[in-house]
Amino acid sequence: MEPADTSVDQLPLKSLLFPGGDKDLVNTDGVKVTSDEIEGKILGIFVGPAWWKSLLKDRLLPSFADVIEEICDQGKELQMVFVPTPLSADLIHELQASNRAHEIESGPEEESFSSFIKSLPARWRAVPPSNVEAVQALRAASKTDSQVTGLAFVAADGQVITTSGMDILIEWGADSYPFTKEHLEDLDRPFAELKKNPTLKGLLERDGRDYLVKNDGTQVKVSSLEGPIALYFSAHWCGPCRKFTPDLIECYNQLKSEGKPFEIVFVSWDVNEQAFDEYFATMPWLSLPYSDKKANQALYKVYDVQGVPSLVILDSDAQIIQEDAVTVISAFDSRAYPFTDEKVEEMTQILEAEKEAQRASQSLESLLVTAERDFVVDHDSREVKLKQQGKPFEIIFISSDRDEEAFNKYYGSMPWLALPYSDRQPKRTTKQKLSEYFDVKGIPTLVILGPDGKTLNKEGRKAIETFGAEGFPFAKEKEIELNKAVDDEMEKRQQTVTIPQHPHILTLSKVPYPRGSYTCDLCSLDVNRWAYRCAECGFDVDVACIDKELQKQAAQEKEEPGVSEEEAAGTEDSETTRAAEAEVKEGWVCDGDVCHKA
Repeated sequence: MEPADTSVDQLPLKSLLFPGGDKDLVNTDGVKVTSDEIEGKILGIFVGPAWWKSLLKDRLLPSFADVIEEICDQGKELQMVFVPTPLSADLIHELQASNRAHEIESGPEEESFSSFIKSLPARWRAVPPSNVEAVQALRAASKTDSQVTGLAFVAADGQVITTSGMDILIEWGADSYPFTKEHLEDLDRPFAELKKNPTLKGLLERDGRDYLVKNDGTQVKVSSLEGPIALYFSAHWCGPCRKFTPDLIECYNQLKSEGKPFEIVFVSWDVNEQAFDEYFATMPWLSLPYSDKKANQALYKVYDVQGVPSLVILDSDAQIIQEDAVTVISAFDSRAYPFTDEKVEEMTQILEAEKEAQRASQSLESLLVTAERDFVVDHDSREVKLKQQGKPFEIIFISSDRDEEAFNKYYGSMPWLALPYSDRQPKRTTKQKLSEYFDVKGIPTLVILGPDGKTLNKEGRKAIETFGAEGFPFAKEKEIELNKAVDDEMEKRQQTVTIPQHPHILTLSKVPYPRGSYTCDLCSLDVNRWAYRCAECGFDVDVACIDKELQKQAAQEKEEPGVSEEEAAGTEDSETTRAAEAEVKEGWVCDGDVCHKA
């Protein structure tokens, strides 16, 4: 079948969805429906993989299905249509690469489709996989022909209204109907005005409600609030939020105990009221009522919150004092009050001075010993005093595991020492202090300390990945020395090579540090400092792999006998034949020993 023409401005909906036979639109029981069901209605085209139920049922549909039901319950002319994403070889490869291939449902796609649509709301309709033309056309029109999922809204006349359906429903809820640009601009207008001229009343009151609530149900008038006032955008399902909330509670309680004016308003992004109640019960501050979802959504919109946790601090006139208060409080806690930029700058200078003093007196004990503990542990949980360590090199594992079971399992694979998992103080663990002190941005991170406890290298991971044991003691000076030796050696090597696995010339080049920026296209391992690169297509081969290939070529040349004139002529004939075959097989691509369709 020829691909559907999707270049037209309007989709021929009836002919696409009702071509006849087993290709007609069906309900959730797989029974054909009539074209009357889409007459005069906006169609919500939801594209998704029926063979990947965990993605659709557990992650995507819960984010907007209730909103669709609310719109339909209001009597709005909307018909949802599910369009199955075909399972292609490229998708299988992508899922295998991300270790998610096990989530693919086995069996024929038609069976997966029939099983999945039964789980959809009864109002929904679906395009059978057999209607290839409609599947292709609707995926292309909704701009999901190169993606797995998407939601578009199409007008009754076949005009595509928007291809950003999920984002619109999440942002505006049922108010987003009929999804047109003009309607969304109308919705946005009051928020744009509120953002331009904010007031606490306009931000926190809505539709006659002039109060906030405590977790015991007590109502507190918005008019009684005295700045600074922090809007805490957070959610129970968010791990980083649950990690930050105890720090914020400590900061809040400290300021209250000092009698300083300060209030926090929880702006929930929880998925249901039960999760909200459970999370809010841990908080000593105020909240918008969970039932007032529009007020919550409005604040997310006004402050353009793209992720949680987020903490925006306002003064009594609703002017922003601090937009990134999560970072500020994580770094300085209540000492940053009243959280102005000037106070943050002052605290930054104080903290840097403290760090400089710490670095001057830094030792293994100052970094790892606490008032309660002057030891690390081995695999038998025996205490090992830090001063007892006389080895030339030792590693101490500092865990970021979520629980002790995960810690024990991971640490069980390591031959070195560790901080006890029990080292969990209420506020700031040794791990947290070290992360801040060494400015750790992510894991794994390896910091190398000298015998005196002073820092030799904060990028020990790079040093070991690049040089291995040869880099000992992994100080920056040793790194520079070894890098120079490698660079000198590379200058003496053959600068360009060709190998059978690639048609272009490869040139010896220094790759950006650190290791891991490039991957060898022969062995799939990280390229180590130097590589032979193709300037035309970015093909990279590690020096060690090139050495193996050159040795192999040399051995083959030594073993192969000379070629006679007759054989040479035969070779030329074969090459002519292959060239002719390549011309005949237009649309194919030959890659090494394999040819496949382009």
